[in-house]
Amino acid sequence: QPRFRLRNAFYNFDSAAGIRYVVDVSRPVGDRVRILGMEDGRPFEADRIYRVAINSYRGSGGGGHLTRGAGIEHENLSDRIVFASNKDLRSMLMDYFQRHQEVTPEKRNNWEIIPAPWKEKGRQKDMELLRMAGD
Repeated sequence: QPRFRLRNAFYNFDSAAGIRYVVDVSRPVGDRVRILGMEDGRPFEADRIYRVAINSYRGSGGGGHLTRGAGIEHENLSDRIVFASNKDLRSMLMDYFQRHQEVTPEKRNNWEIIPAPWKEKGRQKDMELLRMAGD
């Protein structure tokens, strides 16, 4: 059975709630994400500081999103933490799902991949790989 690997670890692909954005895969690395605005209709202000919720892996610099991506020095990451839970995210999610037997996630539709032909070609390739992996 063939094994397939992504160039980058799957857990380093994130999505963000609260903002509307486009991922343009035809652009160079580092210039692919364009923020269109906030989900509630307010404009996104690039020079404003936003409070976000992230897991400990990401908050400690994992994946390089904050260090390489946002340009924050690794030794300054801990200074930006407003709150840290004693319980890990995985445990909190398991507790939530045990309390709520039926969960219907809300579809956000706050981001998309462009150009459409590239997105469709990638989708078709992914479906082919998934079919092969299922054999």
